[in-house]
Amino acid sequence: MKGIFVDSLSFNYPNGVEAIKKISLIIHPGEIIAIMGRNGAGKSTFMKLLNGLLTPSSGTVFVDGIVTTSYKSSDLTRKIGIMFQNPEHQLFCMTVEDEIDFSLKNLNLNKKDFQHYKDDIVKKLGLKEFMSKSPFNLSGGERKKISIASILCRRPDYLIFDEPTLGADKKQRRILQQIIENEKKEGKTIIIITHDTEFAFTLVDRILVFESGRILADGPTQDILKSQEILKNSSMVRPQINKLMIKISELWNKKHKDVQPPVNFMEINDFNDLNEKIVNILEV
Repeated sequence: MKGIFVDSLSFNYPNGVEAIKKISLIIHPGEIIAIMGRNGAGKSTFMKLLNGLLTPSSGTVFVDGIVTTSYKSSDLTRKIGIMFQNPEHQLFCMTVEDEIDFSLKNLNLNKKDFQHYKDDIVKKLGLKEFMSKSPFNLSGGERKKISIASILCRRPDYLIFDEPTLGADKKQRRILQQIIENEKKEGKTIIIITHDTEFAFTLVDRILVFESGRILADGPTQDILKSQEILKNSSMVRPQINKLMIKISELWNKKHKDVQPPVNFMEINDFNDLNEKIVNILEV
């Protein structure tokens, strides 16, 4: 059975803190999921339980039908790749090329496949100009790109990104979004831990909202980020595009009363959808 199945999962830290409390859910193959919620809600602990960095206190995590505790750690890290919030936690080689080579050596590939994997990731992420450079002399956004490359070259089926947009500028966010969209096209399952509702609103299929170690809400992105109750209870900020659509809808109803608008404003998920026709019709 493909996918991730979590059954009554709980985790207690040695100091007695119960970080995860009997969570059960299914993550289907090919989904892009955001895990959101306040700091300390259990998001990072849950991530570490998925890829075996932590062992459940009770309950079970199945990855493709196999209990995570039955995997060898090396096999599980090939299956589930994690890009940590701080790329320095993953980078330690003298050059970018050495970073990629190190990741590929763990796969025990023959020479032909080794070079094929390497060439593929260098081309995919545009790394040719960085290969001889030290990762620690690159910008923060470039280091994140290298840490992503070190994971993608192993070709895991599942990718976890921990706060990938933190500190990223507009260009870096666009590059990251393109990488995630490309990986989805290749059938990868992607899990993004984030506070960035703008990023989630335009990219992910489904949101899991964590609160005090439990799942407060689980549903389609549009439904979760349009719920005032969920946003308030999880201290999340309504996306700007959603705020704008609510305001436009209110203005339309105020001006036209019972007349149905030419489009459903609440289904507009991207600023690119706001074309001249809609603006002209509204005349606001």
